[in-house]
Amino acid sequence: FKNFGAFFAQYQSIMKSLSLGMNLSVMCPEDAAFIRRGEIERETRGTFLGDRLVRSVMRVCQEWPRGALAKNYHGPVRSDVPALIFSGALDPDAPPSRGMEVARHLANSLHAVMEGMSHTSFPACAQSLAAQFISSGTVKGLDTSCLKELRRPAFAVPQR
Repeated sequence: FKNFGAFFAQYQSIMKSLSLGMNLSVMCPEDAAFIRRGEIERETRGTFLGDRLVRSVMRVCQEWPRGALAKNYHGPVRSDVPALIFSGALDPDAPPSRGMEVARHLANSLHAVMEGMSHTSFPACAQSLAAQFISSGTVKGLDTSCLKELRRPAFAVPQR
């Protein structure tokens, strides 16, 4: 893992908030494997981080162990099994439009969009909905009223 040390040192701060091994086990086969090297510069030009993070991940993924994806991996999952789908309205990684697309193929689903939330947000409202869903085994009759009360958390900007 000759490139792992540089990757680890460069992005050590994210280690506190996620499991790097799990993240790479998902990201390498599902995302990085589909990035064409010629696209990296074009797609990262003018961005805050530039191409540094993408190239670092690509180097680590060359050595990271992974299984093969099923041929129909990118196809929709179709089912009538009850499914509760959460989306954060501010999620740049999996926006509500993706949740709507998933719900379109799941006949017995409820798509709960959480206003003011991003990718890793799971407020008390969502926890309550998940508990209701697990207890009842159905999306029918779930009390989603708390979703209307969700707002982006306040934050302070230092005064100059």
